[in-house]
Amino acid sequence: MMYPRLKLARNLLTDDGVIFISIDDHEIENLLRIGKEIFGENNHSATFIWQKKKKPSFLHANVGSMTEYVVAFTRNYKSTFPFSVDTTTEGKKYPINNAGNSMKTLKFPPSSVTFTDSEAVYSPQDMSEGNIKCRLLEKLTVKNHKNVNTIVIEGEWRYSQDKLNSIIAEGDLITISKAPFRPNHVKAGGEIKKMHNLLTPQTYNLETNEDATAHLTSLLGGDYFDNPKPVSLIQMLVKAVTYDDPEATVLDFFAGSGSTAEAVMKMNSEDGGQRKFILVQLPELIKSDAPAYSAGYKTISALSRSRIKRVGDSISNGSEGLFSSDIDDLDSGFRAFTLAQSNFAKWQASSSMQAEDLQEILLDIKDSAANGTSQSALLFEILLKQGIGLSEEITKVSVGVLEVFSIANNSMLVYLNEDVKPSLSQFSELIALKPAKLIVLEDAFNGDDELKTNLKQMCTSNLVELWTA
Repeated sequence: MMYPRLKLARNLLTDDGVIFISIDDHEIENLLRIGKEIFGENNHSATFIWQKKKKPSFLHANVGSMTEYVVAFTRNYKSTFPFSVDTTTEGKKYPINNAGNSMKTLKFPPSSVTFTDSEAVYSPQDMSEGNIKCRLLEKLTVKNHKNVNTIVIEGEWRYSQDKLNSIIAEGDLITISKAPFRPNHVKAGGEIKKMHNLLTPQTYNLETNEDATAHLTSLLGGDYFDNPKPVSLIQMLVKAVTYDDPEATVLDFFAGSGSTAEAVMKMNSEDGGQRKFILVQLPELIKSDAPAYSAGYKTISALSRSRIKRVGDSISNGSEGLFSSDIDDLDSGFRAFTLAQSNFAKWQASSSMQAEDLQEILLDIKDSAANGTSQSALLFEILLKQGIGLSEEITKVSVGVLEVFSIANNSMLVYLNEDVKPSLSQFSELIALKPAKLIVLEDAFNGDDELKTNLKQMCTSNLVELWTA
């Protein structure tokens, strides 16, 4: 079940893309083997341990289980970045000494270190104390709180000379308060802080499955879903890899209750991002004896859509306490699609077919679109075939009695009403809007080949690409 989905996931990832996979301890080893085969050994970024329960489950014969795993793989580890949900604190001191590291000599250039003492002279001496080994190798003079000459110190250091030079070049503060010398790197704050792999309520203020169930029950009015993922967990994972890409696209292969959609919307509400989400869910039926079924939900995808709509309504209404930022410009809308057969007539003739059979097929497909098909269904199928995203902006443009779909601010116009045959002058008004492409439903011509020929010439003269559907 996992292998083909992970294979597809890798193909869909951008070069700097990341996939997170939630798994329990029964399948973690299989997942790691499959993941390393598909993504490559070097692209296994992390295995996070997530505390999913506040109290242990004692279904296991030997121990009570409280955790699951979230495994992260990248498409190309060379193109990725530190996973981060936090930044460094302004003014925090980080010791440059680090007991246990190998001994080496660092050189601090003149005026690169700020001392507590205004003026002082230090002769070469042992500066070791406790488990910190440190030795000043050359005489040092301090004036106006700065080192006049280069400080040469041997010790166990956290940084290399190149790293130290980079810190100094970036203008970070390095301080020494007194002898024995303990240089500190004082960060300006705001730098990316790499996250760790223990995900708990204590480490990252994350919710558990119990919290997620309570939240979903409050949102939908009933306990309709088993073990939903908490929004805070998914939001943290989204933030960890999109903090520098607020227009990223987040794809969830197993939509379930729709937690990912809420997490993305919440992220956007908090930092003003424009991330998009795509949720995929098989039309899995809900059992007839389940509370969700009694509440009117027949499939998991229906449950997911309801949850997303309620969250979107809460954002639009500005429900107190749900989201923290200014919500005026936040897009909380979404479109839902179901995989279906084409709404356009299919050509299925063969070279060995008899004339009478071919005539029958031609009569069957005299209409380009299936009867009763809505214009919106035809439109979105056309968008897919044209390689245009299903989230593209769509508006309606009125030209006389014609109603035309405008895609991306008139870059493409689509006319799909088979009941109203446009005149050449009406088509001329459409072309005057200067679309790059005009698409007309074949049935709208009502068999008028002359009209189609004249329209084609008009489009060619005005550098408009004409398509019929």
